[in-house]
Amino acid sequence: MNNSQVPKPQPDSTGQSPASASMPDKKSIKMIGIIAGAVLVIITIAIVSSFFSVSKEEYRQAYDQMEGVVSANSSLNSKLSSMQYGLTSSTDTQFKNDVEAVEEAIEEVREENKELSTLKAIKVGEGKKQYDEFNKKLEEQLTFTSDAVKSISNIREASLACSAANSVITSSKSATTAQNECVSAFKKASDIPDNDVKTFVKAMVTEGERLASIMDKMVAITNPYGAQYEQYKSLRDEGYEVQKNIRDAQADFRSNFEKHAKEANAKDTAEDLSKFLSEQARR
Repeated sequence: MNNSQVPKPQPDSTGQSPASASMPDKKSIKMIGIIAGAVLVIITIAIVSSFFSVSKEEYRQAYDQMEGVVSANSSLNSKLSSMQYGLTSSTDTQFKNDVEAVEEAIEEVREENKELSTLKAIKVGEGKKQYDEFNKKLEEQLTFTSDAVKSISNIREASLACSAANSVITSSKSATTAQNECVSAFKKASDIPDNDVKTFVKAMVTEGERLASIMDKMVAITNPYGAQYEQYKSLRDEGYEVQKNIRDAQADFRSNFEKHAKEANAKDTAEDLSKFLSEQARR
């Protein structure tokens, strides 16, 4: 045999050449594909499962953070109530501090809720559903509170001007001037998004104008306890009625404001979410 010649590969006992025998057949390729696909599915399921699965510890963390939101919100409600009741009874410094306290409390609630929103327990499943409901209600509450702060702040000056003017009915020109200034102050009040405050301002203008008109007529009476007594008495009694209307408007404002603040409060949805997170953390 010539040394320069390379012997050709000979078929094996199956009749295949060594090269063709080393290559996988179609069945083997198909099987490899099936196995690879199955592995990929298993990996995908594991990844998805880990995303949707929430541990007890993760629920506990969410519950603890939720407690922070609830605490901040409770403080906000207390500070809003204090600001409302101090509308005419607090000093300028006290009222300014009350307003700032409410505004800071609003931001604190937002920060606590922002931290809660990053946690896994409220991003999937029932936790997400309940958090979304709570978050929507909380935003409604914070909008209500922001509108209330702005509105109450913007009627502070008018309320102070009227607190003394509405308390007496007299025929003095100075008292009549004070009552007219009270009405003018409420007419100038602007940027009032809260509906309860708007209703209150409207009532104060309407009844205030009536009271100012009555007092103007009383000033014109020169002999109130003589020949003009009946006319004076009629005006005075009408003034008492208007004063009652003003007191009623003030009482209605406080009552309606408290009612709508309670309706806007996210307390119920917060309790539902807290209960769910607590139960899941203990399961």
